[in-house]
Amino acid sequence: MRRSISAMMLALAIGISSTSIPVASAAAPARPSAAPGPPGKFGARLLDVPVSEAGNPRAFDYIIDYLPTGTVIHRRILITNEEPRASRFSVYPAAARISGGQFTGYSGAARNELTTWVSVQHPVVTLAPGASVTDMVTIRVPRGATRGEHYGVIWVQQGTSTPARARFSVIEVSRVGIRMYVAVGRGGAPAAGPST
Repeated sequence: MRRSISAMMLALAIGISSTSIPVASAAAPARPSAAPGPPGKFGARLLDVPVSEAGNPRAFDYIIDYLPTGTVIHRRILITNEEPRASRFSVYPAAARISGGQFTGYSGAARNELTTWVSVQHPVVTLAPGASVTDMVTIRVPRGATRGEHYGVIWVQQGTSTPARARFSVIEVSRVGIRMYVAVGRGGAPAAGPST
């Protein structure tokens, strides 16, 4: 049975992002930075849609699927560097939740059951200015997976270190992501609700 999920993304940009927004800062020991200054423009979007979800417009933006235990699926994502300089990006899964009708993707590679099933082909990519690359997301649902709905996000993240004091620097982190709605052992894929 499909449940209607009213989902609104917090701190998460979906599709090709026109501008990434710094979402976290932290003081860290100073070290040289090849490209000082705040992170710029980059994006990520989903390239694959399951046939069963071809009529669902949200399936073009999010990984939405019903996966029986023991299933393995692959989804391609496109990462684009719109900056005027070469940039390095981290690509990784993180936990997410829905609470009060809001979808929240956690930062910092926070884990849940779904993230233990997810891997990416290239956890780190470096792109020339204006370049794009395709990465592969694999979801392997184990035989003993908990039945029900699971939520996560594939983050594409860039960090830039900017000297702030003699002994410290400020690390600005920008990330964009692709939501994951995965139902295990139910009659259909979870339906992503309207978002703003």
